[in-house]
Amino acid sequence: MAITSGAQIIDAWAQPVLKEGFIPEVVRLFQQSGSAHLLGQNLSAAQLVEMMDNAGVDRVMLCAWHRPGTWVISNDTIAQFVRQFPQRFVGVAAVNLEKPVEAVRELKRAVTELGFKALRVVPWLWNRPPNDKLYFPLYATCIELDIAFCTQVGHTGPLMPSETGRPVPYLDEVALPEDVWPGQSALWNQFSATILGELCPAGSGDEFARGDPVKVFGGKRSSSLSTRLNQIANPTMTLVYLEW
Repeated sequence: MAITSGAQIIDAWAQPVLKEGFIPEVVRLFQQSGSAHLLGQNLSAAQLVEMMDNAGVDRVMLCAWHRPGTWVISNDTIAQFVRQFPQRFVGVAAVNLEKPVEAVRELKRAVTELGFKALRVVPWLWNRPPNDKLYFPLYATCIELDIAFCTQVGHTGPLMPSETGRPVPYLDEVALPEDVWPGQSALWNQFSATILGELCPAGSGDEFARGDPVKVFGGKRSSSLSTRLNQIANPTMTLVYLEW
């Protein structure tokens, strides 16, 4: 589809339609939105692009999924789609939040080898809010790699507890600068330095504990994020740091 204006329509949160990419918690959402016919299907990259064209969507942030205990849609699967249509798909990584050393390694691989532009962690899926200590090595790695951290805020669509989606206080404790909330530095140091030090024995990881800004995108489906999404999709632009 030819882009006829300077503005692009970018879908901030999508994943391939795959039989093995089934997430039971979201079945109700598909049923209520009239998309239940897609459950249990396999759609090719070309079919997804055709659907995008029909809907007038220029680019899609195509997300991998990892839930506690298992992969749902792997980063390598997403990379296969992106390679077929690099001008239409932007890879968004997933990791195993509960294994921080493994998670940091996988995130670095997804960005440096697969070309992904962001990391997404869905708090309700893990029942861990964004200020949980397991996130902080990933925040530090996002800073190192200069990519965005994407998450979900507000009420949970699936029938799962919404507590983890509260931007206040959970995202506050991540996004506030150190001079406003001094406790942030302690969180960075206590856990991130340990994990990153294990990955990089030559350094403790303290270089990521200096209050560098985390680029957080806390999205709801109704959010207007066109400018910010363009900044993720277009590597020549500078990302803003926060959107709720």
